[in-house]
Amino acid sequence: MPPQVVAVESYSVHPRYKKRSRQYKKYKVHDEEETCQVGDLVNIAPCRPISKSKTFVVTGIERRQQ
Repeated sequence: MPPQVVAVESYSVHPRYKKRSRQYKKYKVHDEEETCQVGDLVNIAPCRPISKSKTFVVTGIERRQQ
């Protein structure tokens, strides 16, 4: 089972030019039932370390990809 990767998107505003820029941070998460698909909007929560790099778990799916 390959690790699931979730990208968390955040915005920051440049202090002088007021332009919004988008940053992404990727987290490896544990999906027990393998119910998530590419493009789904999911909720994640921190948990105990499951492996070397997985410290988050999927708690629910907000919206499915159509």
